[in-house]
Amino acid sequence: AATGKRYEFLMWVRDDAYWVGDIPRPSALMQVPDAARTMWTLRCGEWGGVNDRVGMFGRDAAPAMLTMFSGFMHGGFPTGTRNSEVHLLKAARAGHVVLQRSTYDVLPLAIAMVYDTRRGPALCLLRKYWCGNAAGVSGLKFCEDINQSKPGSTTTPRRKGR
Repeated sequence: AATGKRYEFLMWVRDDAYWVGDIPRPSALMQVPDAARTMWTLRCGEWGGVNDRVGMFGRDAAPAMLTMFSGFMHGGFPTGTRNSEVHLLKAARAGHVVLQRSTYDVLPLAIAMVYDTRRGPALCLLRKYWCGNAAGVSGLKFCEDINQSKPGSTTTPRRKGR
């Protein structure tokens, strides 16, 4: 519902993201110079562009970053990108967005999936997209390690329902 108040901060998160720590307080992020034009992303998994797992951004960065799909579909954004990360980078540059690539300590996010076990569904982290320390997260396994302990099995578990 419309409240007449203006937002100052927005966030998008992919649907396979799993927060393994506290989400940063927007008030702390908004203290940096040019915070309204800034987008915070992870400094890993950039694949030649900007990490697409999470985007936290100020009000003035929102128009460029939240209209990417419609801009792409209607020819309003740069073309010739090889992946979503490069497309994000081009959109940020075209919209004069200040990029703040952050570490896992600032944005503690992982890509995870649910898989079946004998005890029911469980969660594992995908090492390929892991940006944290080598130890991982207490209580969670890397998906790539789950079947390694079974003789003759080297496959990663399949996502539940697929």
